[in-house]
Amino acid sequence: MRRAPHVWTHPVQPRKPITFRPPLTNSFVVSIARHVLLPLALRFHTKIEKIEIEEDGLRRLRALKGERVMLLPNHSEENEPYILFHLSKVLGDEFNYLTAQELFEKSRIQGWFLQRAGAYSIVRGTADRTSFRVTRQLLADGKRWLVAFPEGVAVGLGDLVMPFQAGVAQLAFWACEDMAEDMAKDGESRPMYLVPAAIKYLYLADMHKEINASLGRIEDKLLPNDGPAPEALYERLARVGEAVLAANEKARGVRPRSGASFNERVSHLREFLLSSVASALGITFRTDQTLMERIRILQNSIDQILYAEPAGSDYERELLLRRQAEVRELSETVLQVRNFVAFDTSYLEEGLTTERFLDVLRLLEVEVFGSSRFRGPRKVVVSVGEPLNVRGYMLRYAEDRQTILEEVTRRMEDSVKGMLARLSLASRPLKE
Repeated sequence: MRRAPHVWTHPVQPRKPITFRPPLTNSFVVSIARHVLLPLALRFHTKIEKIEIEEDGLRRLRALKGERVMLLPNHSEENEPYILFHLSKVLGDEFNYLTAQELFEKSRIQGWFLQRAGAYSIVRGTADRTSFRVTRQLLADGKRWLVAFPEGVAVGLGDLVMPFQAGVAQLAFWACEDMAEDMAKDGESRPMYLVPAAIKYLYLADMHKEINASLGRIEDKLLPNDGPAPEALYERLARVGEAVLAANEKARGVRPRSGASFNERVSHLREFLLSSVASALGITFRTDQTLMERIRILQNSIDQILYAEPAGSDYERELLLRRQAEVRELSETVLQVRNFVAFDTSYLEEGLTTERFLDVLRLLEVEVFGSSRFRGPRKVVVSVGEPLNVRGYMLRYAEDRQTILEEVTRRMEDSVKGMLARLSLASRPLKE
């Protein structure tokens, strides 16, 4: 007997079309956010008690008042937008913020508020032409400074900077080209500045109580019958890290080579997960691409699919919706790889500080519980680097665009790394 053809009995429900969210800056909403919502969010949501902006950095920013500026800060966690919003308050200016599309889709209220606070959307990893066009126009008009995160995604490790994406600097060069006609009319060469900024979180109190409580929660979840935990915090962290690693190796059917070290096993599992996602997406990596670059490539590729607009026949639209459902699971795997970045012991061996230890512990909590359950109290220190006038690179850019884009991007990245390394010297050594 011939088998009946397979029938899709549970069609995927079509989702609401993704639409570009332009900036709709409303000074009244910005004022309410600055004086009411921001203090509440910093105190109760982020546990950030103080934001310090270095004086020389403030002087640099104030000297740029009235100029066209793109601020390029690092992006280690989800709280940087609050910090940049506070900076706009200190300077007495309104900023625009290039913001990932998914943040507008979480709720209508959040999307409404973000637009009126000066944010607008971009679909990461795609040629989001509408967003690019608006960005070029905003920069060329120069009415407000623009904040963009060149790392693209937050990795969760405060002392780690991901490679900057050259596409961010590209937007500034495009805006300079757009300004060329106006310059010809009045004979004035208008500068366009890229300004690097480093944001560092520092704990204000002894965090041993919170560390012990977090480790206890994870131990209860993973090792309920393994007897008393070691006394040393690092040994406890290594113990739960081993449990998470072993559980994932078992669940994924990953068998490390005999005698492999912990770090080698972590690397092997990460590579296995990255390869499985890349294969499902039809992506081949170059041998010179770093782990963080590959993670970002996968996330960007997933976003391209998730935010693609259904088109063609009903059958083609159905296929796309099913593909989007599939890649949502792949996105969870990429997030897991990002969590496993912290498992490599080298991050703590480079400096066993309270800040680094809690970075790793926070990602462990996300891996085990789906979210982190502890906060501060912390302060934030912001350092601002030397502005770079894109206008001074335009002649060389016209001759060799790729080389100049890479040069400018690396200069911004190196500046942020240098400032962050200096700020990290104030981290608290962790005493066992």
